[in-house]
Amino acid sequence: MVHNIHIPVMGICYTADTPIRVAQYGITSVISLVDDGLLEEYRMAYGARLGRDVGPAETSRAARIRAYLDFVASEVEEKFRKLCGHRIGGGKDAFAVGTAGGLNAKDRYFLMLPADSPLRAEYEAVCEMTGLRRVAAEADLTKKMEAGEIQVNIMVNLNHENAAIEAVRGFAKSKVCGSLVLSAGINLSVFEEIAKHREFYCQPSTNCPRKKIILKVSDYRSALTQGRYLAKKGLEVYEYRIESGVNCGGHAFIGAGKTLPEVLQEFAEKKSELFEETHRLIAKFAENNASANVVPPEKPSRITAQGGLCTAEEICQVLDLGADGVGVATPFLLVPEATSCDKKTRTLLAHAGENDVYLSHASPLGIPFQNLRTSTAAALCREKAAQYLQNASDTRRPIGFPCTQHYLCRKIDGFEKEICPASLEYASKRLADIAADELSGKITAAAAREQREELAEHECICRFLGNAGREELREKAYHSGPSPKEPITVCPGPSIAYFSREYSLLEMMQHLYGTGPQLTPANKPHAFELEKRLLAQAAQF
Repeated sequence: MVHNIHIPVMGICYTADTPIRVAQYGITSVISLVDDGLLEEYRMAYGARLGRDVGPAETSRAARIRAYLDFVASEVEEKFRKLCGHRIGGGKDAFAVGTAGGLNAKDRYFLMLPADSPLRAEYEAVCEMTGLRRVAAEADLTKKMEAGEIQVNIMVNLNHENAAIEAVRGFAKSKVCGSLVLSAGINLSVFEEIAKHREFYCQPSTNCPRKKIILKVSDYRSALTQGRYLAKKGLEVYEYRIESGVNCGGHAFIGAGKTLPEVLQEFAEKKSELFEETHRLIAKFAENNASANVVPPEKPSRITAQGGLCTAEEICQVLDLGADGVGVATPFLLVPEATSCDKKTRTLLAHAGENDVYLSHASPLGIPFQNLRTSTAAALCREKAAQYLQNASDTRRPIGFPCTQHYLCRKIDGFEKEICPASLEYASKRLADIAADELSGKITAAAAREQREELAEHECICRFLGNAGREELREKAYHSGPSPKEPITVCPGPSIAYFSREYSLLEMMQHLYGTGPQLTPANKPHAFELEKRLLAQAAQF
């Protein structure tokens, strides 16, 4: 990889097409595979926009995921090929250009690299050359360019119709040579499915698998447990991706209450132990399964970290603590070149202050959720709560939402079938239970009101976390279907408060690497300080 920074998965739609936008610049990013229907909408919309026949609509989840990933891989390959075909246009003044005005895509590729990148040093040297010497040096440099990797994220505990299993199959059968990121817990059935696909095994001819495994983890013990289980099946973990439980946006997983530096330090201290243990188990698998033609890894897994990091100083500090790379998410919500988002939501994000991102009850999973107070979904839920509390018999805007995606449905006492706590059916029964408890004196009026308000906060995140992408497709006239306005959920990390406008991709990358103007105010709290504050808040939630 040519970058120390990657763009992690954000929500359901926000990085759905990010590889198409940034991979040609060598930047790795992650697509969410939660909503296969949304990915099919993107594929059809892109086909219509480009005037390209992308084939018929797919009818199964695995097929839809495979078709979209094949399309993304083809687009990235074509964009990177065209970029490499450009001539370098920069001269000695190119490095002072702040917004890439006058620079072609190939110049921007190199100007987005960190200052200590060998490729950037070679680029600067080429810019000083002339004549045939420059032509030859540029040709050599072009051969060293790499596209960013296409990675995909699976929430392993999505249980609707084996959603996670089907996502593994779709990725495994696609032509993407990238990584599978497993998040949100441990699911042994998913591990078993991965083991069925040859693409995930390290090959003797290349000493690496065609498709790599990345585990998103919150602590060392979880990494060791999962790494050992996979190694016993001959599978190598390419990367352990440490994520702050509370400082990354979305769900706030408190875990053991350790901060990112504490977890990263433990990984750095035990990296050799982790490698030796998994190497031994893979070697044993290879010995007992000679026909599998598997070889153990030659070097330790990568260790990366993410969560609230948004300045060059913070990124350098994490790299100095032993990380091989850093994930930066929230700031890219304000980079239209990088993420998928409608205009209104991006404006709300640009204007967000320190009090606009808060720990909420928006997630029907019952886990604290970093939410944007001004989003259309949060505003709608507040309106519903106010209306209900004023007149419970007014059913024009009932609490709860129609459950159409079913990804977060689960078995709950009192219901015959699996159900989502954000659904109309669940809300109706819970409101009746609260009223009965209040009437019988089991709970006070104040407690009843609090429970109703909490229930009303639940957002249909399965659908609403994808609506910003759907709306952007409509704004750009990529979407040929109906265009109803739907509520939009967006779940940035607290760092969004320290960015105040839209930015170009070059501006953001140079800010993060410290090679351009700093985009955050000097008084911005350090990411680790924010994390401590959030841990304290989450513990009281």
